[in-house]
Amino acid sequence: MLKALTIKNFVIVENLDLEFTSNGFTALTGETGAGKSILVGALSLILGERADGRVVRDGCAKAEISAEFDIEGLGLVQNILEENDLFEIGVCVLRRTFDRAGRSRSWINGIPATLSQLKNIGIHLVNIHGQHDHQLLMQLTEQRQCLDCFVGAEELSREVSRKWYVYELASQEVAKANAEADANAKQLDYLKWQYKELQVVTFTPEEWPNIAAEHKRLSNVETLSVTIRRILELVSEGENSTLDQMSTTKKVIESAMEHDSSFKEISDMVEAAEIQLSEVLLFAKNYTQKLDYDTDRLVELEKYVDNIYAVSAKHKKPPEKLPDFKVTIEKEINSFEHKADSKSLGQAEKQARHNYLEVASKLSKLRSEGVKKLERKVTDAFGLLAMGDKVFHIVLTPYDEGGANG
Repeated sequence: MLKALTIKNFVIVENLDLEFTSNGFTALTGETGAGKSILVGALSLILGERADGRVVRDGCAKAEISAEFDIEGLGLVQNILEENDLFEIGVCVLRRTFDRAGRSRSWINGIPATLSQLKNIGIHLVNIHGQHDHQLLMQLTEQRQCLDCFVGAEELSREVSRKWYVYELASQEVAKANAEADANAKQLDYLKWQYKELQVVTFTPEEWPNIAAEHKRLSNVETLSVTIRRILELVSEGENSTLDQMSTTKKVIESAMEHDSSFKEISDMVEAAEIQLSEVLLFAKNYTQKLDYDTDRLVELEKYVDNIYAVSAKHKKPPEKLPDFKVTIEKEINSFEHKADSKSLGQAEKQARHNYLEVASKLSKLRSEGVKKLERKVTDAFGLLAMGDKVFHIVLTPYDEGGANG
């Protein structure tokens, strides 16, 4: 309900304050040119109608219009204000200014607002009936709300909207899942193919260096055998071997020590070198005993390592990185397989649809029954207006698939 209207420097009005204290009917009367249409025009602008700079009173820089409304009981308006963080308990104050350039600014409850917000709220505050003015009752949304209010179905209508949006969300999830199904299936097949190839990887990252070293040793066992035999020959088994020469050198030094004790220093060096050569000889003999040429093991290892390097090249991963790559592929496969499939989503959609239809059917029944009562009441009221031959008829148009409003 409009409680107050204030106008400043608007058209020909310098300053006007109107307060409506009565809860009943108020009439503004006056002869032609008294300014009644100016008040209606100002009210239209505060409700979101467009204007230009000509609305500013001559000699003034700007015009201002404000209106205060009592919104107790107007749940729809309160909801709109709350959704836009503009709510103030029990009251709604609209304010708008205009300058000569045609620019305007708007406020709702003291907070800057857009013209769209002003219009969205204003249409539910005032219903202007005129030759060129909007009539709220001509809008289908308002007609439906009037019917629901008449039959007491306002809460049921809100419940239908909630159930519809749940169903819509479920339908969107199904559509999304179906759209992604082919891509997911192809990706899953590719991952499984990769994982199958990686089954050859049975080692840990720490074990690979040992495998590579064994493969290298067995692949070069003949070369290593020849090398060890050559070492043995040079150190001890050949003619004029290193150990023989070391022994001769040691005797020469010991002979010299009889004449000069300073030779003791190089004697110790030769003796240390002789000990090191003995260690070399011991290593060579032990290595000869361990150097087994296992043909079957080499063939097996050769095949295994070749497969590992082939997989490594294909996936562009070094062999030591393949175990971790295999684990990653396995996790991705599990992730795809545990995604909600379209079947389970379809069941949720079906249940949401059932829940929606259940309450929507109740609403449709309530509306259908209420329509007949409303038709009779309005038709009877025609008689009071000397239109007894007129009949009021309401048409309910069904939606095959339903919607947020039933």
